[in-house]
Amino acid sequence: MKLKKDDLIIIKWEDIIQYDDWIAENKASEKALVSCLTVGFYLNETKRWIRLSDTICSDTDRNVTVIPKGCILKIRRIDRIKR
Repeated sequence: MKLKKDDLIIIKWEDIIQYDDWIAENKASEKALVSCLTVGFYLNETKRWIRLSDTICSDTDRNVTVIPKGCILKIRRIDRIKR
């Protein structure tokens, strides 16, 4: 899928998790990654990551979230926003 700047997208991805308490090895062996959903406006991407914003204040001001592509399970375009 070819995304364009400011397309509204949802990304399903897995995040690293760390437990700082001491647990038995059998319990540690059961721990898994955390599944996340992030919704925002597509900004751009490289071979390694994708950038999106959940808030756009003007034509030039926005916040940014950067997600490594190796963590991404699925990307879906929700809508194409015309500003």
